Amino acid sequence: MSHFAVAVISKHPEDVERLLAPYQENNMGDCPREFLEFVDAEREEKEVYETKFARRIQTPDGKLLSPWDKAFLKEEKEFGSTWDDYLIPPDCKEVLVSYKELYPTFEQYMRDCCGYDEPDPETGRFGYWENPNARWDYWRIGGRFRGLLKASRGYKADPSWEFLMGDGSLKPLDEPDRYDQAQIKDIDFTMDQALYDKAIRFWEVYVDGEPLKEGEAPEGMDGYYRPEYYRDFYGTKEAFAKERASFQPWAFVTPDEGWQQKGQMGWWATHDGSQESFQTFSEAWEHVLANIDPEYFITIVDCHI
Repeated sequence: MSHFAVAVISKHPEDVERLLAPYQENNMGDCPREFLEFVDAEREEKEVYETKFARRIQTPDGKLLSPWDKAFLKEEKEFGSTWDDYLIPPDCKEVLVSYKELYPTFEQYMRDCCGYDEPDPETGRFGYWENPNARWDYWRIGGRFRGLLKASRGYKADPSWEFLMGDGSLKPLDEPDRYDQAQIKDIDFTMDQALYDKAIRFWEVYVDGEPLKEGEAPEGMDGYYRPEYYRDFYGTKEAFAKERASFQPWAFVTPDEGWQQKGQMGWWATHDGSQESFQTFSEAWEHVLANIDPEYFITIVDCHI
């Protein structure tokens, strides 16, 4: 599970849900059908059923049991068991049994071994429906990224936009001039010089190994990754500092260009992004901001996957 910030760019503030809809994961079974494709599980499972074997434990009386059968459990646990909680008695032996022997029919194998209740009623085959373009399983405006937009001083959001979020997340935050949604013309996209300088010093100390200056605090000079990671991923300290000090979400969506992202987000904030994908995203983001109608809106959405 991961949270990441997505900038939804739209002509109207109420367009957010529509623009995000094509990227919904079908985990709850409520993704719009137009975005789904059927994944046929029979092709791969048929080969397994016809040619592969399963590990089983043969008891003295000839029964074939799973290695994780309750009969081998040393003791019941309130919150589930691990492999170490099972003990195979010495009078039992491990054998390999073909799936065809364990399950007389392919249909029984798909139900009892693979967890499918019935074939899909539309296709008549075992499988499932998924969105090949899935990027999120739920979202909310602001969320963990409340106030990410820095508006021009004196700007006030239109209260009528609050229908998008009943908890008032579109109202100004405690910090002045911070919003979850605003028109592009009212957003301050200038780079934060203080953050840029701080990122430069971090690189010089942690990545390049320079000593701290006299009176310089060590806080914030220790990286989560090894120094080689920063060199391989960002290339230069200037590129690293620019990304840290500039307003840049993990992904953005526009009516014309669809979903753009730095990389595919996985669980626990892992991703497959690279120096190349980050650079490509940065260029695309700068291009959008330079060419989009300044009357359009940006809404910061907390997406989860």
